[in-house]
Amino acid sequence: MCVLGRQSVSIQRVASKHASIVEVLLGTYKVVFLGHRVFDLLLQVYSKKRMVNEAFDACGYLGDHGLDVNLISFNTMLHVSQRSDQNNLAWKIFEYMFVRRIYSNQTTTEVMIDVMLKEGVLPKLVSVLDRIHGSRCAPSIIVNTTLAFRIIEEDRAEETITLLKRMLQRNMMFDDIAYSLIVTSYCKLCKLDSTLQSKDEMINRGCSLNSYVYTCLIGFYSEEERIEEDVQMMEEMVSIGLKPYDETYNHLIIDTLHSIVETIRTLTSFLNMGLVPDQEIYLILIVGYGTTGDYQKIITLYYEMGHMDLEPNVRFYKSLVQNLCKCGQMSEAEKFIGI
Repeated sequence: MCVLGRQSVSIQRVASKHASIVEVLLGTYKVVFLGHRVFDLLLQVYSKKRMVNEAFDACGYLGDHGLDVNLISFNTMLHVSQRSDQNNLAWKIFEYMFVRRIYSNQTTTEVMIDVMLKEGVLPKLVSVLDRIHGSRCAPSIIVNTTLAFRIIEEDRAEETITLLKRMLQRNMMFDDIAYSLIVTSYCKLCKLDSTLQSKDEMINRGCSLNSYVYTCLIGFYSEEERIEEDVQMMEEMVSIGLKPYDETYNHLIIDTLHSIVETIRTLTSFLNMGLVPDQEIYLILIVGYGTTGDYQKIITLYYEMGHMDLEPNVRFYKSLVQNLCKCGQMSEAEKFIGI
């Protein structure tokens, strides 16, 4: 039996008895073993025994000491995580590959696509990419974008920016997608100057602005209660032929509920642009008018929905009744309970 073969058998015996031997191996491998391939064997044994958490812990320990296992070991950990329904762990491993500059191959991408399918997030991500890029992307771009989104959602926007810049350097991401997500990250960090600078850089690199970027900016201004900038972004967005979507509307309408007059102006602007508000927008407006006590506006909005062929659901009727009661219009509320 060759030396590496004997090592593999020994590692399997030890790993079956004790889940943390990497410290011992790290202290002795230069003397005892031919090279640090022993660590790849260790991680692959852990993974095959479904001890993938132990494998990843060992991988991190090695990385902290300047040693990296190979791509096969990473793919093995990812595969076992996916088969074991440990999707969050799979994403952690995939992110750590970028940290250690171990870049994916087709096998990596296929495993991560399977993870996305299990999570049910693939259709949503493809829809977002359509808004940003305008055409279908390769699976590797889809997976890399999903990782960036996950890190943003975990409130690690600074790390997202670093990751995206590294992806750009390695040609692992399209410019328009990377800069769209960088804009999102700076919005999360509430850094307006950096947000607008990234928007300008995006244009300078020949990328077209998209509805996703505008929606991020509208959301930022909405949280800051800067209504004028909000409306300006919306008008600029429509003027260059971009179509708002549900999230765009909701940012803007929620913001303008601070001012009913502004709400009416915004809704009128939507209609003049030929855009039809959805039921969710009418629901928010009814809550707003319920707060100000204007029951006639509530009833007007209800009939206006009918003219637009929007069929109210139970949730809508419940809000309608509640807000009419809030305005003291019990008899009107009873009519809608009957309906």
